[in-house]
Amino acid sequence: MKPSRLREAAWDDIEPALDYSFEHAEHMVDASSEVILAGRVHVERHPGTGSPRYAVQGLAEVLRFWLWPRFSYGLSYVERSDLIDIVRVQHQASDIPAQLDH
Repeated sequence: MKPSRLREAAWDDIEPALDYSFEHAEHMVDASSEVILAGRVHVERHPGTGSPRYAVQGLAEVLRFWLWPRFSYGLSYVERSDLIDIVRVQHQASDIPAQLDH
């Protein structure tokens, strides 16, 4: 199992997701936090399970996207030799490729 780190953009993605849960489904805030942590642990244990659908051709690193079951968010991450680098935490209805360009 490799450790993971959340890039600043990923941290910035998580806050509005939890804020939305708090505003619209307060009873889901703890569950949302637990799901986010469980997703992080999942990609640490199984980094190859993410889809390379948003990967950019020609780059040495393969960007993967893993979607949580029964949750509307996914992790965009790169497996490195020493860690899992979580680039973004994105809602699946968002324009994921455009967000990855920033």
